[in-house]
Amino acid sequence: MPRSIISIIALMVCHLLPAQTMDDSIIIANTRWVTDTVAPGVILRIGSFKELYGAPQNVVCIEVDPAVRRIGIGVNAPVDYTNTSAADVNALAAVNGSFFDMRRGNSVCYLKKGPEVCDTTRAGDLKLNGAVVVDGGMPYVQRWDRAEEKDYADRNPGRDVLVSGPMLMENGAMSDIPARDKSFSTTHHPRTGIAVRADGKVLLVTADGRRPGVAEGMSLDSFAHLFKCLGAVDALNLDGGGSTTAWVSHLPYGGVVNKPSGNRLRRVANIVFVY
Repeated sequence: MPRSIISIIALMVCHLLPAQTMDDSIIIANTRWVTDTVAPGVILRIGSFKELYGAPQNVVCIEVDPAVRRIGIGVNAPVDYTNTSAADVNALAAVNGSFFDMRRGNSVCYLKKGPEVCDTTRAGDLKLNGAVVVDGGMPYVQRWDRAEEKDYADRNPGRDVLVSGPMLMENGAMSDIPARDKSFSTTHHPRTGIAVRADGKVLLVTADGRRPGVAEGMSLDSFAHLFKCLGAVDALNLDGGGSTTAWVSHLPYGGVVNKPSGNRLRRVANIVFVY
């Protein structure tokens, strides 16, 4: 979105947020994002911050107009790189998807493609409380309960579903992050997420990390606040860390547009893509 709109949104939410995030809201509002059009209905924005949430940050936001483009969930069997699997389906843009077993290569979250259930959610993982549901290419983000999976495919044969978590925002409010180990929730890590704004625009967002002095990553609370400042209504955390990847097909610098940790890409089990 234009810088002026980002400024208005960020400043409007300042009074609703804890004191320690007010400065961060203003920083986001005042930053000049590098902006390019990938294709009609797909806008790429890159924000570089000398200090945001107490550290340098590099953020990529792919904004999608669902009136022009559609969202898909890609299943990689076997695991594949985000850029490769996105190019294989002629995508315009993509980010990595949800959590997976790196040894076996399968998703550890409910993953449904059309009538086929590819994987189910790992029992006992409280963070997996949300889902991206795609109906005819139109996505929405919702809270998810593992109990729904038993007969979901029979009741909703035409919908694609990718479970992940935790939920970061619901109905315009930042969500309570489920208690989990400090290394996952509160430590700065690379992050990937998806959100829907009030105007229906879809945001695919990555925050780089593990690059000292360049991009150090975010806690989940900070990542949720970022979505709040970007105008999200509902937002969901996807797999992060070494999986975090943002890719676009067209532009003078088309390709991977974030800075993956370790300067290398990771093969993943699924992606969220734009077509």
